[in-house]
Amino acid sequence: MLKPDHERPGPLRRCLVSGASYPKDQLLRFVRRPDSQEALLDLSGKAPGRGAYLSCDRTIVERFSEKSRSLLSRAFAAPTRLPEGWREQAAQQAEAQLLQRLGLLRRSAALVLGAAALDEALKRGQIWLLILASDAAPNTRAQLEKRASHLPWLDRFSSHDLAIATGRARVVQGGVTQEVPKLLSAQARAAVLALSE
Repeated sequence: MLKPDHERPGPLRRCLVSGASYPKDQLLRFVRRPDSQEALLDLSGKAPGRGAYLSCDRTIVERFSEKSRSLLSRAFAAPTRLPEGWREQAAQQAEAQLLQRLGLLRRSAALVLGAAALDEALKRGQIWLLILASDAAPNTRAQLEKRASHLPWLDRFSSHDLAIATGRARVVQGGVTQEVPKLLSAQARAAVLALSE
């Protein structure tokens, strides 16, 4: 989870909702488009312009969604809004970035695939994100929910998509370990955690 500013060094940014300061790589970053009044989530963390930051805690994201227009307008000192469906679009972008890098995660031992390997990693508390194929059997989903209902899920991609991304014959379930290498931008990792189901 998020670590308060005194526990981690690095540039700090203030959350729009809570007002707490955190290292900027643990926050979601929004930038205002210069050609319109819309703000967009910057998953790369490198888009030009001034940023407004949001904690990746799900309750904070919910509170932000209710009053995003006023919070962003105040942060950017100009009328600013988010596009309709921003949350779904941002989750899809973050998850697509993760899908593109699953093969690299597997080769760096940061991805656990298969029921037996996933069970072992769950027992050791090494998983921060569960991956389940969208076409997984209902009983597979139910068993996984019993063992790991407290973890965020990624279940938008079919077993075929996951197999292609990982270079395996078939992938139904897996997990990304706590030791995620810098293959995903920090903002994408935060977005996956905050916006995924």
